[in-house]
Amino acid sequence: MAKFVSCRKCHNKARLSGYISTIGLDGYEKYIECECHIKWRKDRDISIRLSSSGLSQSDLDYTLNQYVGTKSRDELSKLEKYVSDFGKYSSEVLYFFGPNGTQKTTLAKWAGSQLLSQGKTVQYILMQNLVKALTTLDDEEREDKVRKYYDCDLLIIDEVFDKNKITLFKSGFQIPFLDQFIRDRIDTYKKGLILISNKPISEIDREGFGYSLQDFIERRVILKKTQFNFEDNYMSGINIKNIQGVFD
Repeated sequence: MAKFVSCRKCHNKARLSGYISTIGLDGYEKYIECECHIKWRKDRDISIRLSSSGLSQSDLDYTLNQYVGTKSRDELSKLEKYVSDFGKYSSEVLYFFGPNGTQKTTLAKWAGSQLLSQGKTVQYILMQNLVKALTTLDDEEREDKVRKYYDCDLLIIDEVFDKNKITLFKSGFQIPFLDQFIRDRIDTYKKGLILISNKPISEIDREGFGYSLQDFIERRVILKKTQFNFEDNYMSGINIKNIQGVFD
């Protein structure tokens, strides 16, 4: 975040940058925070929170008007409803499914950044990194690493249930840790969860994550109709020939 630059209202109007000096009804000098400083402070706070959440300013700047394609427009409407009325859906599990390039991650991060700007706590993480954190051998270190993923209002886990993107040992010792975490997050903490995958829920067991976890996700997603199916490939709407290249 850039250093604060005062505006015409507060520049040289007080000893404290970003504040305007004025005399109150009691005759004493007091300082009123300038509108530009309020905006700068809020923007700085959001920037810091975005960074610590695994999100970025570009996620916040994204608008649904930038979505490419028409096949999955209904899913955008559902996502808008989810964000605008998060209090009603704050404990639901959303499953974003579709092939690579169908803007699943972009839309999930958009939802997360919108909620963060509303004061909610959000975390974004790849399932591979979550599994590593959950299986840290030292109990105290593990607690420090995963506490924020239990406590945040919305957790977004990307690249889930794909054996090509997550290293699973033959012993399968990581699965109980992951299974317990997801169950605790949903049933005990009752906090929001978005899962992003190019694998359908019906293949969770086949991918090596166990039928128990597959059944649990099915009951929480399929029965509640909270699966979002994305079909519009981002590249299909781009004219490669007309893009300005780096060396053009």
